[in-house]
Amino acid sequence: MAFPRMALLQIKRRGPTLANAAAAAERAFKNLALSERIRPGQRVAITAGSRGIGEIATITKTVVSALRRLNAEPVIIPAMGSHGGGTAEGQRQLLRMYGISEETMGVSILSSMDVTPLGLTPEGIPVVLDSEASKTDGIFLVNRIKPHTGFAGRIGSGLLKMTAFGLGNHQGAASYHQAVMQHGYERVIQAVSAVVLTRARILGGLAILENSDGGLAQVLALRPEGLVRGEERLFLRARRWAPRLPFDDIDLLIVDEMGKDIAGTGMDTNVIGRRFSLIEKPPAKPRIARIFVRGLTKGTQGNANGIGLADVTTERLLREMDRGVTYVNSLAAQTPEHSRLPIAFSTDREALQAILKTIRTSDPSSARIVRIKNTLELKSILISESLLPEARERRDLSLLSDPHEVTFDPDGNLPPWSAAQSLT
Repeated sequence: MAFPRMALLQIKRRGPTLANAAAAAERAFKNLALSERIRPGQRVAITAGSRGIGEIATITKTVVSALRRLNAEPVIIPAMGSHGGGTAEGQRQLLRMYGISEETMGVSILSSMDVTPLGLTPEGIPVVLDSEASKTDGIFLVNRIKPHTGFAGRIGSGLLKMTAFGLGNHQGAASYHQAVMQHGYERVIQAVSAVVLTRARILGGLAILENSDGGLAQVLALRPEGLVRGEERLFLRARRWAPRLPFDDIDLLIVDEMGKDIAGTGMDTNVIGRRFSLIEKPPAKPRIARIFVRGLTKGTQGNANGIGLADVTTERLLREMDRGVTYVNSLAAQTPEHSRLPIAFSTDREALQAILKTIRTSDPSSARIVRIKNTLELKSILISESLLPEARERRDLSLLSDPHEVTFDPDGNLPPWSAAQSLT
């Protein structure tokens, strides 16, 4: 089979680039004036999530130092729901992969799946809070704000979702996802977070925004009393800056890696235009006929939740997959379809030969193909020749190479992403 030639394309960045994460976090923290709310000797829990956020260790360390200057006793609490296999040790290991450990932070990491009841929402949803966080004198939130992979609304993933699903641990996350099936994501997040904000001592938090390249754009402070309105406002900004593919119609999307550190569903559903949900509609665009996922990120620790969104994959990805961890996460999220296994092939060449016979064009050499590293890092992508005329007309796109032949290594696999770019 003759594969289309591919060219390297650069996408113009949307949103600023943050030069100094520590300085930005320090300024934001000072804006909260927490010396008025924290007394010397009080223990403050800093939340840490499971997403791969740029310089998250630096930002967390800055918060630790700032709290110590107030003579507080900071501790770190994993706030990631059912991730890490739904175990305390699994979540501790995830944080270590992001550079957050007791050694690097100089504080205790209190990881537990135990929860403390806080009450009921008006809908009758039982609200729980991480037991270690409930024992502290205050909780300081640190998280990224971005569009959610499971729904579209006035908020997405952010500080409010962390107060609910994140700090609810495995028990809370499973319960809230069940409630989502009846009430929808946004209503559940708003209802549960309202109870947490009322009955737990939330001190405020740092909201992290990223640009379309997946880099840090801003670190901003939100006070507890302004958390809801503030997150709604920042979500609009985050949505404008969110990464997206530059073409609406694609025959084949090749994704080199997926994982929980990239998105909750391994691949950002807003980028790939697919969403398996009993209650939410998929995005209207892009319209992608076939998706080929090649492997998992190291940071996902075998969690392949979201692989069901792909049409084909590789046998090596299945070997990397931890089915126990994947199933715990997928079932807790009420989305068993996200763990369905696509057709797997021994090599990339075999996968491409098979899947290109199922697209809308009878001539594979004219197929509209895009290859990306993952759905978070879209600064540069590889596109097939058939997309070049459209790309040349766009001011937000720059061609970095002439088209080149697709090559495979002796084992029949595509070169790694870094090598694929260098071939141009």
